[in-house]
Amino acid sequence: MTIDTDSEPFPETDDEAIKEKLIELMPLNHMVMDLWDWDIHFEEITFDDDLIEVVTGPEDYAIEQAKLLAEDFLRWIDEYGMDYDQENWPEGEFEDWIEEGCIAFIKDWRLRVSKKYKGK
Repeated sequence: MTIDTDSEPFPETDDEAIKEKLIELMPLNHMVMDLWDWDIHFEEITFDDDLIEVVTGPEDYAIEQAKLLAEDFLRWIDEYGMDYDQENWPEGEFEDWIEEGCIAFIKDWRLRVSKKYKGK
């Protein structure tokens, strides 16, 4: 899915306005959103200038960015002492679960954007 950000529904030329619209469409039912509870706005840290491309650009790029988000997520878990019972997971499985969750989040987010603006 690629959305043309130069036409409707993005008549704005201001990237910040486009980012705000995209952030409003984040799926809130994913564990990635736990980061907001810790006041970690991953969309500003991990994606920052790439947010529009992550959500509207090529899927392979979005998946690469989801994997970077997973790396950041794991770092923040350690940094902030978040408890996901990670010590009781078999080796490597917790990290895989975080990565899968980040990929699912990005895919769902892209789908929400696509559904919202498909045909407009």
